[in-house]
Amino acid sequence: MSLLSDKIAVVTGVSSGIGWAIVNTFIEQGARVIGVARRDPPPLESSPSTGAFTFLRGDVSTPATLDLVAEAAAQTHGRIDILVNNAAILPPAGSIDTVTDSDWERVLQVNLLSVARLSTRLLPLMRSARDGRIINIGSVLSIYAAPLAGPYVVSKHALLGLTRQQAVEYGRIGITANCVLPGAIDTEMFRRDDENGEFRRYVESRCPLGRVADPREIAATALFLASPLSSYINGHALVADGGLTLGI
Repeated sequence: MSLLSDKIAVVTGVSSGIGWAIVNTFIEQGARVIGVARRDPPPLESSPSTGAFTFLRGDVSTPATLDLVAEAAAQTHGRIDILVNNAAILPPAGSIDTVTDSDWERVLQVNLLSVARLSTRLLPLMRSARDGRIINIGSVLSIYAAPLAGPYVVSKHALLGLTRQQAVEYGRIGITANCVLPGAIDTEMFRRDDENGEFRRYVESRCPLGRVADPREIAATALFLASPLSSYINGHALVADGGLTLGI
């Protein structure tokens, strides 16, 4: 039996990488998925049944996009069982005293406030299921720091705090909230500014598994948290980094 048979999921940041891998994995496991991103995603990896995937183009930091998602879910499905908040951006590299106010604001709007707002906006559609799942995609930088990544690190730390607060407040109405903390993943964001692969080789040399992860491996982690197998897991930070941070 598929783990997500007849489940309705909303996934943000689906144009590539982890978000797109989650879409494909969830559909393979029987879910119907509404995906949101600023750019069109590639074709689905398989040929799912009609209506298994709906794509909405929009910026999750805007109220108009939040309304668009809620209206599409209400009109098409009448409920939401799973919300995966994956959309995120990186600011230009810089220390916390050189990053501009506009960079701080943009990163916090997308990486943190959009998660809180979308979760709140979709709560009425999740409440009816009484077995809902909120899965926030954080980072190992939700618990560690890194040079020249100030706003990103701050936003991901705050996202973990938001997840724990959601777990406390929403658990009472049957909705769990958990946070996935990926390490180095082979995505566009990870490859940015690493044209010669020097940073990748450095990370691989520090990781006990000797490699970066495929986005599908993080999608499998999200699948576990979305499935009935995780029914009593709430407020957890699940590190998926191949052991990278064990030596930090």
